[in-house]
Amino acid sequence: MMKKKFVVLVALLIPLISLTGMAQSLTYSISNTSVTINNQYYQIYFNLTKGATITSWKDLIPQVNQFNNVEVPSMIVSLNESLPGNLYNQNWKASLVNKNSNYVKILLTPENNNINNVSIYELITASNYYPYINYEIIINTTADESYIKDLYIGIGSYYNNNSWSFVVSSLENGLPNYFATNSSGSYSGNIMKIAMLSYSGNSYNSIIGLNFITPIYADLQFLKGFINGTSEQGIANTIIDIKNITLFKGNNYEISFNLYESEFNPELISLTNSADMVSQVYNINNNISNLINYQSMINSYLNQITSLNQSVNSLTTKVGELQGLVSYWQVRYNETNQLAGSYYSRLHKSGEVSIGLFILGLVIGVLGGAYFLKPKPIETVPTRQQRKETKKK
Repeated sequence: MMKKKFVVLVALLIPLISLTGMAQSLTYSISNTSVTINNQYYQIYFNLTKGATITSWKDLIPQVNQFNNVEVPSMIVSLNESLPGNLYNQNWKASLVNKNSNYVKILLTPENNNINNVSIYELITASNYYPYINYEIIINTTADESYIKDLYIGIGSYYNNNSWSFVVSSLENGLPNYFATNSSGSYSGNIMKIAMLSYSGNSYNSIIGLNFITPIYADLQFLKGFINGTSEQGIANTIIDIKNITLFKGNNYEISFNLYESEFNPELISLTNSADMVSQVYNINNNISNLINYQSMINSYLNQITSLNQSVNSLTTKVGELQGLVSYWQVRYNETNQLAGSYYSRLHKSGEVSIGLFILGLVIGVLGGAYFLKPKPIETVPTRQQRKETKKK
């Protein structure tokens, strides 16, 4: 019992310990028209009245330039219709699946989630530790068999007065193959990663990308301007076309990828796993010092580690003190138990003697009382006749 109390006490103490230098917790909000997610890297707004697409992605790092003056919907999905398509033009619903202080998973679905017996679900997962959103797209059917000719996915972004480069990584013969262009165009292959980089002159400013968890064969189309083909300076889109999907009742079609948009610096490029993509158009190794002061970042992390170690040491000391107290009170508890047992035994024996003496006293009292209270025999006075007879004798 004492051990259980000790574990509970330690568990209650841990949340009270302040770990300085730790990132702030992830937050989110869900309404009938939108979903907003905030972590230490970004603030993302999902518009549920426009296909649950991302219509605002603001970076929170100090180096960022806010470039969301023009709304460019990103992460548009469509089944068998050219983008933007019917799914974009209807309302969607959002519901919470799971969460904690550094993680949230939300389910997005169209309000009319039945297109010729086919339903589509988007699971989005955000973590406070990464500058990207994870998507799981799940498609199933209530019919015995359904056929999807084209599953379209569109990503886009805007950076005022900038041009764009497109980079693709595909898997060929077990090795990554890279394709890069500064022009609108197309590409087909076993796609692993897609990136779009905005630049002005010789300076790159931002990057938006999509990394498939598992490579998937798709046709790609790169567009400069709006997704409907309207030309506009500073806007770029990539359309992913996954063809010929056959569904059977009881089986799902699933794809998963990480989507990100961030300012151009090595920390975020590394965290989004896109350094290989950037290196196709930019000499990141020779220009790393121009992007961010890594030494100051290293010093910041070292300070956080030192603070964390101090907190851990403090906790270890507290645990040692609590273990000492537990040992002390365990000894006192055992001694008290032994003393209580001794008193109980004595009380038990004393009670038996008292009862015996009480019974003996009761018997003696009863017998004595009977003796002293015993009635005496009645004395009779002899008559005259009896006296005469006595004399004659």
